Amino acid sequence: MKNKNMTEPLEQLLGGQAVKDLKGRSFGIKPETKYDPNSDSIREEFVKRASDLFDIEDYYKRLDKNQNDLGALDDIINIATKYMPGDRDENVRILKNPHNALRQAQVLTDSGYLSMAKFVENNRDEILKSLNEKQLFSLINNTPLYPTGNQEHDRVSYIINKLNQMRKAGQEQGEAGIGSVIQEELKELIEYVPEEQKLFIQECPEMINSLTRGLIGKVQKAHSALFKKEDKSLDKEAMIKHLEDNYKVVEDVMDNGNMSDNEKLSLWDKNLKMQYVEIARELFGPEKKKYKKDKDEDKENRKDKAKRLGLQT
Repeated sequence: MKNKNMTEPLEQLLGGQAVKDLKGRSFGIKPETKYDPNSDSIREEFVKRASDLFDIEDYYKRLDKNQNDLGALDDIINIATKYMPGDRDENVRILKNPHNALRQAQVLTDSGYLSMAKFVENNRDEILKSLNEKQLFSLINNTPLYPTGNQEHDRVSYIINKLNQMRKAGQEQGEAGIGSVIQEELKELIEYVPEEQKLFIQECPEMINSLTRGLIGKVQKAHSALFKKEDKSLDKEAMIKHLEDNYKVVEDVMDNGNMSDNEKLSLWDKNLKMQYVEIARELFGPEKKKYKKDKDEDKENRKDKAKRLGLQT
C-alpha cells in the first residue's frame, strides 16, 4: 500500500502546480453533483459546464459543415484548450488543424453529453419541478414519445408525434408533404362519410384537398388543447407525469433481468441520454439568466461598497 504522504515521481520532478497545469481537467459536470435551485454555487457550476457543452456542440456543427469557418475554429480552440492536457500554446497550434479541432470537439461533446445526462438522471425529479409550464411543453414536443398502454397517455403522444411529423414534412416538402403524413387518417375519414359522398370525393381533387386541410386543422386544434386545465393554463403536474411515464417505458425494459449490462447501456444511450441532455438544455436558459443577474448584483454591490469608502470605480 502506497504511503499517502509520499510524493509521486512526476510531482517530485515538476512540482505539484506544474503537474496540475499539465494534466488538463474534466470537461463535463460531475454526475454526482446534487442540483439545488437555491444554490448559487451549483448554479454557477451547471451554467459554466452547460455553456461550454452547448457552445462546442454548435461550433462543431459549424466547422464540420464548413472547415473554412475560422470563427468556429477559433471558438473550439478557446474552449478546448481550457481542458486539454499539456502546454496551451502547443495545443493551440495542434488545433489550428481543422481535423484535429473537429476530433477534439467531438471527444468533448460526447463526454459532455454523457456526464450531463447522468447529472440530469440523478436529479431528474428536482429539475423537472424547477422548469416552468412553457419549458415542459416544449420539452414534451421535442421528446421521442413511446406507447405505454395507457389510452390517454398514448392518445396525447400520438397527437404530438403526428404534429411533429407534419411539421418536419412541411419544412422538407411543403404542403404536399404534410398531406402525405395524414394519408392514413384521411382514408379512415373517407370510410366514415355517407356512401353517396364517397364517389364524389374520389372524383373531386378539391374535395380531397379540403378534407386534408380540415384534418390538419383538427390535429393542430387537438395539439393546442393538450395539458390544458379548465382555465386554459398548462397543467404542470400532468406534463411532468407524462414525461416520467415516458422515461419509465425505457427503464422497465432495462429492468428486464435477461438483459446484459452492455444491452442496458446501449438502450440507455440510444433512448434516454439525449432526452436528458434536452432537459439540461431547457434548464440552461433560465439558470443562465439567474447566474448573470447574480453576477451583475454582486458587481454593483462591490462598486457601491467602494464608493462608500471614497474609492473610484
